[in-house]
Amino acid sequence: MIGLHRGAVVVDVGANVGDFSECVLAFQPWARLYLVEPLEETHPELRRKFGEYAGVMLDSFALGSEEGEREFFVSRYDQASSFLEIGTALETGAYGLDFTRKEVRRVRIRRLEDYLRERSLERVDLLKLDVQGFELEVLRGAGDALSRIDWIYAEAQFQELYRGGPLFSEVFAFLFEKGFDLRRMNSFRADTEGRLLECDMVFRRRDLEGVRP
Repeated sequence: MIGLHRGAVVVDVGANVGDFSECVLAFQPWARLYLVEPLEETHPELRRKFGEYAGVMLDSFALGSEEGEREFFVSRYDQASSFLEIGTALETGAYGLDFTRKEVRRVRIRRLEDYLRERSLERVDLLKLDVQGFELEVLRGAGDALSRIDWIYAEAQFQELYRGGPLFSEVFAFLFEKGFDLRRMNSFRADTEGRLLECDMVFRRRDLEGVRP
């Protein structure tokens, strides 16, 4: 559905150990990937996977709406680490995983708009967000650069997985107002009682309709 051409620019925010970026390269091995991951303990695995790819860049900080530093809650299940404390739905141990806090550390935050400028990225084909309730903060930090992003792939929450994190409707409303249309929702995940917890969403910039895949 998302047509990535040779040399396409993909920004993977919350790269963790690079599973998403691996999928991108399997589909388009000549894509240019920019991985942003604040958990430095994942970096050896990222370098192992992508060290031979000249088109893969790795940065060790987080993205948000304002430049600065903030407490970051590292989970025992590291993929759930977040600037936000876990909410009720995760406190009960969803998916049979341990989401309890392992430690708290200070993490540097950059704005996406500034990051793209410093990397000389005038256009982004695909922005992927896996930031555990920090989606709107990252998007607000994109500023005018949102108008130069073609596709956005982001998680959606239907229950409070992270305290103060946006629900699906809030992310949808923000991006719709900014000129993006929701094209697909997939990978729906539910708790043991069948209540929807989250899914993945794919948005496309509205003014690209009929222009290119």
